[in-house]
Amino acid sequence: MTQSPTDCTEGPAGGAAPLAPTDAVPTPQTGPQVDTPAGTVPAISVIVPVYNVKAHVAACLASLRAQSFTDFEAIVIDDGSTDGSGALAAEAVAGDPRFRVIRQENAGLSAARNAGLDLARGSFLAFLDSDDRLAPAFLERMHGVLAQSDSDWVACAIRFVGADGKGKAHPGVHGAQDMTGFAGLNRVALTDWREVVRIFPSAWNKLYRRSLVEGLRFDEGLNYEDHAFYWRAAARTDHILHLSEPLYVSTQGRPGQITRDGSDRVFEQFDVLEILRGVLAQDASGTASKTESKTGAPKTGAPKTGAREAFAEIATRLTFERYVAITDPARRARFADRAAALLAEDPVSPERAERLGVPASWCARMAGELPLSVVIPSDGNLGPLRETLQALAGQHLRDFETLVVLDGTPGLVPGSAPQPLLEGPQGLEPPALAPERAALFAAVAGLQGASLIGDSGRGVAAARNRGLEAARGGAVLFLDAGDRLPPAALESWLNRLRRSGAELGFAGMIMGDDTEHPHSGLHEPFLRPGMPAGTGPRPGAEPEAPETEQAETGASETGQPGPGKPETGSPVPGDTPEAIRATEAETARAAIPPSWGPPPPQGGATAGLPPEREDALRIHAHPSAKLFDRAFLLREGLRFAPEPLSSWTFLAAALSRADRIVALGPARVRIAVRAETRLSWRAPVPAEALAAAVRRTQAAGGLEAAQAARLFVRAVWEKANFAEFADPEAREAFLTAARAELTGFLPDGADAGPEAWPQTWPLDPYVGPWLQRRLGLAGPETPAETPTGTGTVTGTGTGT
Repeated sequence: MTQSPTDCTEGPAGGAAPLAPTDAVPTPQTGPQVDTPAGTVPAISVIVPVYNVKAHVAACLASLRAQSFTDFEAIVIDDGSTDGSGALAAEAVAGDPRFRVIRQENAGLSAARNAGLDLARGSFLAFLDSDDRLAPAFLERMHGVLAQSDSDWVACAIRFVGADGKGKAHPGVHGAQDMTGFAGLNRVALTDWREVVRIFPSAWNKLYRRSLVEGLRFDEGLNYEDHAFYWRAAARTDHILHLSEPLYVSTQGRPGQITRDGSDRVFEQFDVLEILRGVLAQDASGTASKTESKTGAPKTGAPKTGAREAFAEIATRLTFERYVAITDPARRARFADRAAALLAEDPVSPERAERLGVPASWCARMAGELPLSVVIPSDGNLGPLRETLQALAGQHLRDFETLVVLDGTPGLVPGSAPQPLLEGPQGLEPPALAPERAALFAAVAGLQGASLIGDSGRGVAAARNRGLEAARGGAVLFLDAGDRLPPAALESWLNRLRRSGAELGFAGMIMGDDTEHPHSGLHEPFLRPGMPAGTGPRPGAEPEAPETEQAETGASETGQPGPGKPETGSPVPGDTPEAIRATEAETARAAIPPSWGPPPPQGGATAGLPPEREDALRIHAHPSAKLFDRAFLLREGLRFAPEPLSSWTFLAAALSRADRIVALGPARVRIAVRAETRLSWRAPVPAEALAAAVRRTQAAGGLEAAQAARLFVRAVWEKANFAEFADPEAREAFLTAARAELTGFLPDGADAGPEAWPQTWPLDPYVGPWLQRRLGLAGPETPAETPTGTGTVTGTGTGT
C-alpha cells in the first residue's frame, strides 16, 4: 500500500527578494456568508485528504467548521487510514451537512485529492491537508479576492508551526525569510517561468477558480505531487494574486511528512522534474492548455519566457530540498551525483540560487566542488575535540570535510605525548595504538567526512598549515578543539562569503559561557559602514582589574581562560529552533520592487567591502571566527608562522592582499576556554620576541608606526594579564623590558616620547591606567595602584 503523508513543500529557507508584481491590488472587504440552502451548489469545495493523522485531524476539521465564510462543502477522503483517523474525522464533523466523509482503499495523496476533485461541485476549489489548519477568515478573504477580480487563483501567506506550537509567518515565496517587503494584495505577473518558480507550489495555500484547473489531476504514485499540478495551472494563466496574510497554518516536523522523507523515495523528485520539463515543452510549442476567463471567453497569449533557466532553477531548488532530508551518507552521495548530472548543462549561479533560497554550498556541490574544509589542530585531548566534532555533526551544511591534525602539544591526558599516527579518512582502521590514540581515531571516524592527520610535533601553526595543504574545500575554517558552532553557522557563513565575492569573512564570538557579553569580532566600536558594532573585552566593566582581585578571565585567540573559569555544560547559543531561525534570517535582501516594500541598503555586510589598513587593528585575530577562500590563501602563499602572534601576522597579511572582506552575520562561534584546550597562549613570551612578532605583523599588513605601537601595547596587555609567569619578579622584568621595547616603535623623527601617546596615538580602550603607567605612557603610579600579587583580569585576550 502507498502511504500518503499530506504535506508537499518545504518551509522557509534561504534569503532573497520578494516577487515582482505588476500592480498592487486593493484588498476587498467582504462580510460573512450564509449557509448554502439545501439543493444548491456551494461556492467553494474544500478537499481534505486524510491518512494516519489522528493527532491533527480533529483540529484541522474544526478550523474548517469555524470559517466565517460558510457557503462551502468539505469533501473528506479517508485514504485507508490505519490509526483511526477516518473515524475521528467522521466524529468531528457529525451533524454538519456541509461535510462528506468518504473512505477508500489506500492509494496515496494524489489519488485522494483526485477523488475529491471528481466529487467537487463548487465554483472555487481549495485543498486543506489534514495535519494543517485554516485561519477563520481563510475562505472569506480568499473568495473575496477572486470574486472582485478577473483572476483565476490567489495564494496567501503561511504560518509555519512546529511541534512546540510556536509559529512564524512566511509569504510562501522561495527565497524569502519572513514577511519583510510583503504587504497587502498584489497581482504578480507569471509571463516568465522564472517567476512561476518563485511561488511555493503547494496546493493548499491557494484558492482556485474552477475554470482554471478544470480537467487537471494530480499524478498518482509519486511523491511531491503538488509541483506538476501547480505548473500545469500556471501554464494556463499569466498572473496570480498574492495576499500577504498568513491565513494557512502549516504543521512542520510531523513524523511521516513527505518533505522529511530521506528514503529512496527522494529519487521520485527526478521523475517529477521530467514532468515539469514536459509542461515547459508544451508551453513553448503553444500546445499548453488554455482555460476560459471569468466571462467564459477563451484565453490567449504568448508562451512564457525563461523556460530553460526556470527548469535549471526549479531543479536546483527541489533537489536541494530533497537532499537536506537525507541522512544516509551513501544515499545522499548518490542523490547529489544524480542532481549534478541533471544540472551539468545548465548550472545555476550562486546569485540565481540565492533568489530561491538555495545556499551557495549546493551550487558548489552541483559543480563537483567541495564547499568547505574545517581544520582542527588537536593536542590529543579527546574531550574538547569531541565537543567540536559534535557541533560539526549538527550543522545544516552537509557537504564539508573535517581535518583533525595532531599538533604535538602535550595535553593533560596521561600518555598523550607526541607520537606518530597513521593518516587516514573516516572508516580506515588504525594499526595497534595506545588506548587514548585509538579513542581519538574512533572519535574522528564518527564524523562523516572527517580525517585524522598525524603531525611530527611542530606545534599549532604547523598543524594548521598541514591542514590547509591537505584541504580540498573551496573555503577553509580553522577551529580549535573545544570550539562550538550553532547549527546554521557554516551554511550562513559560506553563503555570505560566496555571495559577497570576499576572500575573507569575519564573525562574532562568545567566549566560553559568557553569553551575556557576545563579542562582535572587533576590538572596539567602529562606525565604518558594513562592519558590526564592536565591543571591548566587556562593555561597561573595567577590564584591567588589580592583581589582588583574582577575577575570571575571558579567552584569547586559542581560547584559554585564567584560573577560576568554571566549566559548564550549557548548550551552544543558537541550539533552540527560535535561535536557529533568527540566525538563518539574513539581514540583507536583493532589490525589492517599491510595491513590496522599501529597497534594501546598498553595500553593507552582505555585499562585502574593500579592506582598510586599520582593519588589522579592528578585527580580532582569532582564526576560529574567520572564513577564508582557500584559493586565495594558496595563491598568496599565506601560512601560519611558528612564532608568537602567528594569527596576528596571518590576518594582517590576508587583509593587505584581499580585495574584499565581509562580516559573516549573526552566527557566533563559541570559543573554548577550558585550561586543557590549549596552553600556548598562556606561556610567557620575552618582550623582545613579542616586539619582533609585532614588527612581522606590521610588515605583513603595511602598518604605520602608530598602529604597530598600538598592537604592541595590546600584546603586552594580554601577556601581563594572562600569561603564567614563574613569579611576580618575572612579570616585573617582562614589563620593564616591554617599556624599553616600546620606544623602538616611535617613528623616525618623532618629537613626542611614549608619555604623549595616549594623547596623540590611540590605545585600545581596555588598556587601563595601571599598564599605561608601567609602560611609561602616563604619569607615575600612586601607592594604591601598585599591584601586590599575581592574578588575572576580566577581558578578552587576543591570542598568540
